Amino acid sequence: TSKKTVADTSDKNFTITKTKVAVPSSITVTTPNGGQKWKTGKSYTLKWTHKTAGDNVKIQLLKSGKQYKWISKSTQNDGKHTWKIPSTVATGSAYTIKITSTSKKTVTDTSDKNFTITSDDGRT
Repeated sequence: TSKKTVADTSDKNFTITKTKVAVPSSITVTTPNGGQKWKTGKSYTLKWTHKTAGDNVKIQLLKSGKQYKWISKSTQNDGKHTWKIPSTVATGSAYTIKITSTSKKTVTDTSDKNFTITSDDGRT
């Protein structure tokens, strides 16, 4: 007996492409992320990763995990924001920063650990 091969070839070319994987939107607070000692009356640069979080973010100062003060209700999402700490901010060590996309409310991050705010005259 002889073996016969049955075969066929595509009539036209086809294309293989890579599927674009949607990168999840995210923000990560990098400064202050815990342990810093900042003084009222001085300016500090808040920093965060920002590539996929939209055009603008809002920045909140939290005390013991609760809204304490707005740092900015809308600022450009460029990964940094200079903040001069008002002398009206109470001194303490239970502060964190929360940054949220203004266009994607679920895209948010908070400092991993607390940082301290002291007064310009050295009192804590």
